[in-house]
Amino acid sequence: MNYNIDFDSLRNDLLNYFYSLAFTVNMAAVLESDRVKKASNEELIIIAQENNFNLENYLIKKLTY
Repeated sequence: MNYNIDFDSLRNDLLNYFYSLAFTVNMAAVLESDRVKKASNEELIIIAQENNFNLENYLIKKLTY
């Protein structure tokens, strides 16, 4: 599928989220960060939704002049 989402930013934010959880909550978040690293774009969307990320924040906006 073709998504108009900045997947690099989404992946980076998910990794930061799970890394911060690993240090504050539990080490299971490290496993999730590995899942994020290996995820396809479709899988990233699922992971983001599972963790209540607002995907609208990652939409690539078209500039109009």
